[in-house]
Amino acid sequence: SALARGIDELLDRRLLREAGARSGYDYVFSHHLIAHAIYSEIEPAFKRQRHFRIAECLEAIFDSDGSASPREIARQYELASSHDRSGHWYLTAARRAAAVHAHGDVIELASRALENASSIELRRGALEVRELARSRRGDREGQREDIEALGDLAGGDPRAAYDVALRRVLLSRALGDASEEGRLIAQLATLAGELGDPERAQALTQRAMHEGLCSRSAEGVEPASAALAIYERIGDLQGQLECLQMLVEFSINIGELSESRRCLSLIATRAASLTDQTVEARALASAGRAALLRQDYRECFSLTQRALELNLALNDREGEAGSRGRLAVTAAWLGDYTYALREFDEAVAIYESLEHKRGLAASYANRTMLLMRVGLFDEALRSIKRSNELFDRVQEKRTIAANQVNASFANVQLGNAAVAKTFAASALAIAREIAYPVFEAAALANLGNAERALGELDAAIGHMEEGLAIRRSVQESHDFADDLADLTLAYLAAGRTVEACAAARELLAVGKDSFDGAFWPQYAWWATAAGLTAGGAESEARGARERARAELADFAARIADERIRTAFLSVPVNRAIASSD
Repeated sequence: SALARGIDELLDRRLLREAGARSGYDYVFSHHLIAHAIYSEIEPAFKRQRHFRIAECLEAIFDSDGSASPREIARQYELASSHDRSGHWYLTAARRAAAVHAHGDVIELASRALENASSIELRRGALEVRELARSRRGDREGQREDIEALGDLAGGDPRAAYDVALRRVLLSRALGDASEEGRLIAQLATLAGELGDPERAQALTQRAMHEGLCSRSAEGVEPASAALAIYERIGDLQGQLECLQMLVEFSINIGELSESRRCLSLIATRAASLTDQTVEARALASAGRAALLRQDYRECFSLTQRALELNLALNDREGEAGSRGRLAVTAAWLGDYTYALREFDEAVAIYESLEHKRGLAASYANRTMLLMRVGLFDEALRSIKRSNELFDRVQEKRTIAANQVNASFANVQLGNAAVAKTFAASALAIAREIAYPVFEAAALANLGNAERALGELDAAIGHMEEGLAIRRSVQESHDFADDLADLTLAYLAAGRTVEACAAARELLAVGKDSFDGAFWPQYAWWATAAGLTAGGAESEARGARERARAELADFAARIADERIRTAFLSVPVNRAIASSD
């Protein structure tokens, strides 16, 4: 009753007021200056004692029903100068923020935990959660500082040393430092040998991922398979999915399509038993990449859209950039060029903010394909240059080979056949070195195109036929319509009309279904018409020329930007198609 009378008096004097239900309190001070004045008059020792009692009350509430805020408990202990308890609760708050992907809050709260923590365990926990949040935000310098601090705390603890080595591997990978990454993975494997199956499996997983990123898919199969076997034995589903995702890409890259389908089936089966959104996003990304490599563009687009939704929900900026880049590539093949350019710009901006060199290099390389499809060959060469500038440390030979294949094609279109031949020959050597059959076939096709432009027809036909033989062994017929069109025109240039007509008839059979996967569908129809004309099938040739003009008009209509559309229609083959009878 005495307390009630006192509160009534304070209400009458308007020092307190009744609080609304949303505040969680019955009464609050009517003005913050009143609260500040009264608080400042409390003796320091008494003040610390009250903060400590408040913290204990909040802690009891948290233990009872979890409704109290860990951040507020930490703050009350901090004001009570109980630093270890404050550090513990700031770390609890940081981990809660990490669970909802609030990376900025994680960094702030973990930093407060470090300021208050005196024990090694608390400091290590705070550094671990802050380093991960900084990695998600792309703060590479802050990430490095946290890893070094964790290294100082590791002492002789082999598990702590292993954790530090793993974090260093992931930082080197983000920075695109392939040499350093490889050195650190060897160190990680040595440390894993002193620990258990989970660490050994993780070290093998990192080695497999490194081999894949360095365009050594064949070498990545063994460590990925070995890690998968360990994960299956210990029942780690997330580890299994990560390995299966790599095996899908490796098997597609080396032409083992049946193995890729088997691994995709296992992913679908095993992912269904998990509810982790992060795992689901990775599984969707893997399936999307596999669909893209199979040139199943609509399936890739659908899968990647779902992955992007999860990336945004998870605040996963790196995953978002990867999804946007894949959407851009897919949209370009599906003919939505405005959307594709916008998504490429978004992906590049995110990778730049994250200082992610490998992602930037790949984005510029993929953007080049779109620029070439719409006839912006000079811009495509500039995009290749930007990508190449990042390879001082990235050393991803697959993207280097892709850049050289693309540079060869762009130079052929610009009339620089000798330069194009040099690029194609270099791309061919790299593709063979990394045992990447699709790139080998692309390099052979471009080498043949450069030689055809230089009048070296026998060499051109030999290289084109060699490239087609590779494609026939690993791809479906609609996947190599462009190469078949190139060969048709090379046969014609060499006066081999019978073979030109046969190639044209094969093109005609493919085109009856669709040339959707072709780089330029109008070009495939144009080559078909030329080969049929040489064989005397003028009626069918006329129909093919009509299809070429229709495809050209449809392609141009989907380019919203007038400048880009003009450049596209100015490509020599497109001018020839537009002016044909």
